[in-house]
Amino acid sequence: MTDWNHSTPLATAGAYPQAMIPLRVEGADPTNPALDTFEQVAVASVIAAALNGMSPGQAVSIDRFRNLAAHALPATVTAFITGGFSTGGLGDGTYVADGLATAALASSYPRFCAVDSTGRAFRLMASGGAIAISQGGALGGTNNDQPAVQAAIDYAAAIGARTLLFDFDTVSIWNTVRTSAAAQTGQDAWAQDGQSLWVTAPIKFMGLPTQTHIKMLSATGTSLETGWQNVGGNVWRGAGINLIGGPQASPNANNLTFFAMENIWLDGGCAYTGVRTAVTPLSPDGPDLTHKGIRLQDTQCDEIIINNCKINGFKGEACYLAGTTNTDIWIDNTRIFGSNQSAFNPSAGLVRANNCEFGGSFISCEGLGRSGGRYAVCKFYDSMQTGITGGPANGLQYNYAYPTRDPIKAPPWLDLVDCDFHNAGQLLVGNYIRISGRATDISIALNAAVTIGSLNSTYINLDYTLDQASQNPICSLQGPPSLTTVIPGAPAGTFIPPPNDVHIRLNVHRTAHAVANGYFAAVYGVIGYIDQNTCSLAIGDADGITSILIPNFGGTSFSIPLVTCDGASASQLTGAGTPLAMSTLTMTAGPYAIAVSSPRHALVNTGTAATIVCTMAATYAYPFGQKTRIYWFNSTATTNFTFARNGTGLRLNSDCVLAVANDWIEVEFNGTTRLWHETGRQIHAA
Repeated sequence: MTDWNHSTPLATAGAYPQAMIPLRVEGADPTNPALDTFEQVAVASVIAAALNGMSPGQAVSIDRFRNLAAHALPATVTAFITGGFSTGGLGDGTYVADGLATAALASSYPRFCAVDSTGRAFRLMASGGAIAISQGGALGGTNNDQPAVQAAIDYAAAIGARTLLFDFDTVSIWNTVRTSAAAQTGQDAWAQDGQSLWVTAPIKFMGLPTQTHIKMLSATGTSLETGWQNVGGNVWRGAGINLIGGPQASPNANNLTFFAMENIWLDGGCAYTGVRTAVTPLSPDGPDLTHKGIRLQDTQCDEIIINNCKINGFKGEACYLAGTTNTDIWIDNTRIFGSNQSAFNPSAGLVRANNCEFGGSFISCEGLGRSGGRYAVCKFYDSMQTGITGGPANGLQYNYAYPTRDPIKAPPWLDLVDCDFHNAGQLLVGNYIRISGRATDISIALNAAVTIGSLNSTYINLDYTLDQASQNPICSLQGPPSLTTVIPGAPAGTFIPPPNDVHIRLNVHRTAHAVANGYFAAVYGVIGYIDQNTCSLAIGDADGITSILIPNFGGTSFSIPLVTCDGASASQLTGAGTPLAMSTLTMTAGPYAIAVSSPRHALVNTGTAATIVCTMAATYAYPFGQKTRIYWFNSTATTNFTFARNGTGLRLNSDCVLAVANDWIEVEFNGTTRLWHETGRQIHAA
């Protein structure tokens, strides 16, 4: 018998048992001086001897896949095992001659399928449904592995493999050269040139348990901070991972049922600078929308799963799943940050996020809840905006963000459970939202939802901390400026309704730093028309509150929701001025008509009148059960504030005179009588 590698006479056939094969060796040649140990010579002899009379389907070993053309494998051999792809010990695998292994496959995927010297094709077999990028020639480190990785993605799609192993600590992906126009719309939006990686079939990117660092670099291997391309006078950086289910005309054409990523650090190599000016070759910083981490835009991927990952360093959205997509997103134990645009933009995706962080970007999160979703124990931080709202659960109507629901199903709740909002800028909140957790130094705006046509079914319950700045107010609630304001995109006569079923509760505290720097907060601001009987604004703990409610905040208020405050804390007292959290009513003469705008009012007389008659004005539409406590506070004035039993707007148990500091009367609005009825009083002896 001879060695079919090198035609070297070897041991007599049958000298070694078949049970000793298959074996993986490198350079299996006993005449090779590199094989200088008894064990190496014996292994090479075993393989060669076993070839004589080998049974069909038996696997043998060769040195390297790249050397296959130098080998003439016996017809009975239908599989072989290599010691490596192009070098020993790197990218070893099992290759089979089966129905998929053809000359055409070898021509299309030469990194994974090749022919021996007899013309038989052998292809890489996916082990457990997985192939490794090293098996396509990836080297890791600073080498440009873009060709190898893209080839591995394409080959996995061709044979139906569903996992791609990134089996290095670091993988460098140099961007391809962009020759198409830099446009992000039309046919050029689908051009592959200038992009880093392109996915059109279901696959999972799997890194090492310690996370594989995928570094996205320029076409010359430099940082994309400065290594961008000038394409027709436009800055081009290119997206990292492009998911393409199909063209806009047929977004499901590729049947991209899922994309998954685990143990991956996807690094775009750029810093979040906060620059918001347009990106040009003369000013390349800013929100570069050509530079996205994961990009799914106006195409379809049914499900995206991200676990134990980090995505950062992109001038555009770090994770962008937007446009006309309709994707279910599962994301766990993942940090997404460092974007001059949005860290996480799931658009209308159905998100289930657990133990994740989104921030360090202009926008931490920007998404429509579509038909619901859940963020649990997530952090939104260090950004100018955070926007989350329930979206078009029952299809688009009027405009892109107008909320719809199936009326016979449960509301499409988007739940944010035990979440943390830290320096997350303006929290833009919309419909079908339930939020619980903690917030520090943010403002909450229930305004944008009204501008697109509706605000309803919104529940917020937060422990709020003032630390680095005052807030005025913490939360603003906006209704339409008129009852005949048309919904954008709707037919004439389709009007924006006042916000309804909106309930917010804040427990407000100040850190020692805030106290030392004199930071305070107004809690709520209200503008426009509100459905006062279905909305409520509440305060639990109230540390450092200057006022509870600011009506007419930025405009005109026509109604106010139910406003309540559990009680004052000691730190609310300034020591010399009006107690914080009380709305001060200053007058110089009577009679004086009180327009209730807070659960607490402090009466202060700056004039000389000794007796001032107080009535209740009907400036706003009030909810059933609205209470207000009216204090006489100016203790240095010899003034009496008199409330008549049946005075205008009042129904009291008897006439009431507030004559001593901290005397008070409490009244409650009755929506049937349209009057303020007494619920209690505290009168001190003169």
